[in-house]
Amino acid sequence: DKLGREQAKFEHNLLVRTRMNNWTELLLLMINRLYKYSDTRHIDPAHQHKVVEAIVGTILRTGEPIPVLWQTLFSCILVIVQHAPQHAHWDKITSAVTPLLPHLLRSLESTVLREVALSLLAVLLRRLPDPAILIDFFSKYALAAHMCVLLQFLLNSQAEQDEAMMQTRPDDQSAQIASSPAQLQANAQLAEKILTLFIELSHLKPLAEILAMQRLLPILSDETLPAFRLMHNPYTNDERNDWHRVWCLILVLVSSLLTTLGHSESVVEQLLQFVAMHHKHLTFALEDAMLPGITLGRLEEGRFVTSLLYRLAPYYGYWHSLDERLARHYKMLLLAILNRYGAVLQPPTALSQIAHFSRAQSKSEKQYSVGLTVDLTTSAATTKVSKKKDDKYTPS
Repeated sequence: DKLGREQAKFEHNLLVRTRMNNWTELLLLMINRLYKYSDTRHIDPAHQHKVVEAIVGTILRTGEPIPVLWQTLFSCILVIVQHAPQHAHWDKITSAVTPLLPHLLRSLESTVLREVALSLLAVLLRRLPDPAILIDFFSKYALAAHMCVLLQFLLNSQAEQDEAMMQTRPDDQSAQIASSPAQLQANAQLAEKILTLFIELSHLKPLAEILAMQRLLPILSDETLPAFRLMHNPYTNDERNDWHRVWCLILVLVSSLLTTLGHSESVVEQLLQFVAMHHKHLTFALEDAMLPGITLGRLEEGRFVTSLLYRLAPYYGYWHSLDERLARHYKMLLLAILNRYGAVLQPPTALSQIAHFSRAQSKSEKQYSVGLTVDLTTSAATTKVSKKKDDKYTPS
């Protein structure tokens, strides 16, 4: 009788869970249809926070994590928060989502829930009008430290074909993980989610400082991590390389950290160290951008590298004093790219006028050439660097 009751209870719970999963999948389908493929201006804003409250209440009542159920419910909240227009009811949505934060922290321990939880945290940081609650949440639970450790673990994974090379160094104590192609792809996709979250964190000064204190930049500067060897090719078998996308997100992240924490001398030095350590990779990206037949992946990478160097421009004098050769190298490389794309984008008549000005010898010839090219030159943006004795790198 006892075994029969246990079996009946098990079958009942299984039936309830199956029906709950079916219900949540239908709910996600309806929300996707409503928010992703419809005009959100016709959605009543007063109902959005009620839907979020109902979904959060369902998650809280389940107690222990139910991975499949929670994954669908998190996805529902993600779609609503990501696609709902900004309106006066965002405060109510914030209040509804706040009790969910500890559950998101627990979800990071689950391989099934980890990616959707990271995506939801990134969207909340981007969309919520007042991120103070999330700042307190990240500070209280040391979430950034946990994510930095996980990111370093993912960057330490390598392909199975490199395992023979590992066996030649049995005394090497570095925790390099030989992974199958499917596992490598999964690691890259998880690294994308973490970096996307870090990019959102880097826009807020208190959270950017937390990332800096967790030695994120030294981790990203370690070119000996095996995953960096997988990031060089934008495409693999005519498909976009997930690890190359990770590299592009790393470039965006370090640029964002420099924008937010550029006042810190240690952060600037760590950024310059990042450029020095990845010198070959960055140079190849810029040189490849000047070749004919450039792919979209290479163009995207070249744009992000250029953006990073642009944000380093105010600190060029400081960089020049630390490493004159490297600073001059990137300066000349960017001039070559500018010349290349200027020649490609300018019509032939404009090129002849520019050439006429560059070959002018006398003052009268230069004035004549300026008259020809005055419509080509609209404005010039100049970056000034303060020459303080005690602070050579601070932009004015």
